Amino acid sequence: MSRVRDKFIRDCTILIRSLGHKSVSEHRFHPTRRWRFDLAIVELKIAIEYEGIAGGRSRHTSLTGYTGDADKYNEAQLHGWMVLRFTALNTKKMSDILGRAITMAHSE
Repeated sequence: MSRVRDKFIRDCTILIRSLGHKSVSEHRFHPTRRWRFDLAIVELKIAIEYEGIAGGRSRHTSLTGYTGDADKYNEAQLHGWMVLRFTALNTKKMSDILGRAITMAHSE
C-alpha cells in the first residue's frame, strides 16, 4: 500500500467515526466473488475506493485491470452499493463527498 492511500484510508475512517458511523476495511461485499472495498460503511451500503493510479504503472491503468474494476463497481451497484472513487488528486474533496453520500443514504 502507498503512504498516500494509507493516509486517505485513515482520514476516511476518522471522518466516518466523527459522523457517527463505523467503517470496515477490506469489506467483502459479493456473495460469490472475492471482491473487496477499500473501506465500507456497511449499514449504509457506501463503499470507498482509492484508485492508486498516481504512482506510475498500476493494475488500474491496464485495460484488463480497468475492466475488472468496472465489473466490480457494476456488480456493487447491482447489489445496492453507492461506490465513491478517489485518486490522489481528489482526496481533498473526500469530506464533502462522503458527508453528502451519508446524508443521501439516510434519506433513502
